[in-house]
Amino acid sequence: MAFFQFSSGSNTAIGRELPEDVMIQILVCLPVKSILRFRCVSKSWHAMLKSHNFINSHLISQKRRDVLLVRRCLLPPQNDDVLSFHDPNSPELEEVSPNLSIPFLKDIKCRYNQPYEIAAVVLLGLSNGLVCIFHEEFIILCNPALREFKRLPPCPFVCPQGCYFFIIGHGFGNTSNNDFKVVLLQNVDPDTYWKPHLVVNVYDSTTKSWKQIDAGDTMQLAFGGCMAYFEVFFNGVCHWYAKRNGLNFNHAILCFDISTEVLGWLEYPDISSIEHGWRSLFVINGCLAVAWYDRFKEDPVEIWVMKEYGVKYSWTKQFVIGPFVDYFYPFLAWKNEWLLMDKADEYKIDQLDERAEVIQAWYMDDSDEDQRLPHHKNPKEFVSFEKLDELGVLSWKLDADNYETDPELKKIRESRGYSYMDFCEVCPEKLPNYEEKIKNFFEEHLHTDEEIRYCVAGSGYFDVRDRNEAWIRVWVKKGAMIVLPAGIYHRFTLDSNNYIKAMRLFVGDPIWTPFNRPHDNLPARKQYVETFVQKEEGVGQAVDAAA
Repeated sequence: MAFFQFSSGSNTAIGRELPEDVMIQILVCLPVKSILRFRCVSKSWHAMLKSHNFINSHLISQKRRDVLLVRRCLLPPQNDDVLSFHDPNSPELEEVSPNLSIPFLKDIKCRYNQPYEIAAVVLLGLSNGLVCIFHEEFIILCNPALREFKRLPPCPFVCPQGCYFFIIGHGFGNTSNNDFKVVLLQNVDPDTYWKPHLVVNVYDSTTKSWKQIDAGDTMQLAFGGCMAYFEVFFNGVCHWYAKRNGLNFNHAILCFDISTEVLGWLEYPDISSIEHGWRSLFVINGCLAVAWYDRFKEDPVEIWVMKEYGVKYSWTKQFVIGPFVDYFYPFLAWKNEWLLMDKADEYKIDQLDERAEVIQAWYMDDSDEDQRLPHHKNPKEFVSFEKLDELGVLSWKLDADNYETDPELKKIRESRGYSYMDFCEVCPEKLPNYEEKIKNFFEEHLHTDEEIRYCVAGSGYFDVRDRNEAWIRVWVKKGAMIVLPAGIYHRFTLDSNNYIKAMRLFVGDPIWTPFNRPHDNLPARKQYVETFVQKEEGVGQAVDAAA
């Protein structure tokens, strides 16, 4: 292999043979498109660019670039099953490379002259830059960077006479020495009675062969999901959502260490109403995580994180997102900040924000019913934290059980100058002149200073106006701290629980004077309109707040 360099002061090209490691250092910085083109330079280049050493080095280099790989089923006229490449940092997941057709799946369509069941194809990975594609007729290894596919030998398992079997899980991951293993879980049931036992089939890339591990009756599965949502490779171990056989069919996570080839169990988090929930396994912040929500209710999605791997009591409800009007199945955490959600042929990204566990916001209807009711629009229209930030409404999730010693609260108070603090309990039993005061709280008004409230018990609603004068209801629960900017029109009411205990904070001596609407001449209101209402480009005049 030769590179050519011009010597200074001369037009003569001097051929210099570069060491292969130097060549690799240069070429790993190039995009995949260039690598594919350079493989045609010569046989030696082709061999180098396909070598294990180069592929690993290029993979490490490319990990610095954010690319999201998505399997898509294209409708006619394309009528194809492809892998598409997207920029996760773009709002619409912009495609950054041509689609990669999966040829084996297209062959199935041609052979049977009819579509195959989309859910019958499972993709696992990326693991060391490879994707594994499972179908009942084949197992394919794909290198998306090189746009290459390789068909693996079929699993040689033969079902014993008088039994039947079905696949209950798939696994794929790389070992410490960068080789990989493929795992197929099978339940084998006798025809005469229901007493299944678990069989684990393992393909090892080092031996290029399959082996079989019979787990017997000690490792029985009552149910396992054959979908990517239910399985994840983490920490050198394949994990599957499952139920252990027994009187109570306990929910659990089945584990298979691909290095030691040993099966085991992890305890599931203690989630209420788990029988009716949809659940997904994935990894976030370097920890195993479970996403769960009740499919019969429009509840938020709960993200439970195992802070210490293998320790049941370390499961913590870390995030809450949504709720969503439509069903979206969570299956991938991105950069520990975003959750990719799947719904048939539609994808969406939602921000992982622990504040959602104690704060939710939505647009209100125009009903005159009890002010303590949620007053959702139909259909429901939720509001993001980003939207609240644009209106100047700030919020935090804090440790309400330890507010006296909470370092995060101390940090906020010091940085924002909240020198004054007291408590206020709002309920019929604790607040003098309750009926009159709760009526005054619900009058639309503003303050000339920030309104800071930290809910240490109970819950309640703060209603704020958006830029178009629509009401947004902000529901705060225990642990929620909210700051309403000076000059914003708002109101407060209890929810149906009829109780809130809030810490009130202030800069200097407190001034609680409300200015009922309209008070658009106040400097605080003018400043708010200029800073937040007219913030968007193209808005030329202030909203007529008195209209």
